[in-house]
Amino acid sequence: RIIGGSQHLVEQLTKYIVRHGGRILNGERVVKVNITSNRVDSIETTTNKFCFANIISSIHPKQLVSIVSAPIFRPVTTKRILSTPETLGSFKVYIRLKENTLPHDPITHYLPQYQLLVLTPPTNENPQFAQTIECIMPLDYSQLDAWKDNRHADYKSYEAFKESKAQEVIQIIRALYPNIDDCIADYFTSTSLSFRDIYHSPQGAMYGLSSPVGGVTTKVENLFLTGQNCFMHGFYGTIRTAIETVNAICK
Repeated sequence: RIIGGSQHLVEQLTKYIVRHGGRILNGERVVKVNITSNRVDSIETTTNKFCFANIISSIHPKQLVSIVSAPIFRPVTTKRILSTPETLGSFKVYIRLKENTLPHDPITHYLPQYQLLVLTPPTNENPQFAQTIECIMPLDYSQLDAWKDNRHADYKSYEAFKESKAQEVIQIIRALYPNIDDCIADYFTSTSLSFRDIYHSPQGAMYGLSSPVGGVTTKVENLFLTGQNCFMHGFYGTIRTAIETVNAICK
């Protein structure tokens, strides 16, 4: 856990990138990768066009395949990527606590009977008390069929679904924190649809493809891959892949 939240990690990475001449373009979605003579000659975003010596893609492979102007994998690999099922999505409850009401819990709880992960991130302000509780549980995408095409069209029923799931989670964590109802200031929820729309991960899958692509190189000599879809899922998989991607570029 990172004291004060993972935003601190984002801030430090941002400083490092900018210090070394990089730019971070928020809200710029890549919509096309132009390939000529087995090289990426430019990428187009929603508002700009860029040219770089090397391109590293961390987006979901299915998304990447849909925006390239020429094949980047062997046909059998492309077919496997497009046919591989996604991992599960998630339902998350973010609980904001009243000040100095719930002691900080250093244990990350996993309740296997509910597949529920519960943690209270540490803070700088008052390390003795928790400020928030984060709850994460798997969510099958089929449960969102009624709203997956346009959740705003039936907003009330979608919000009612989330509220019902949130109350289910709160009921579960009462076993960990019996006085939780007296501690809650408010709470927010998100589903796989939020993850899908923000990160463009098909079906809002937490860990992308259920089976990895298997490497960081492509048929295009200056287009590389990175991220948890290459070797293995999660934080460790992302770090390992980053090292493999750097090694591939250096070669």
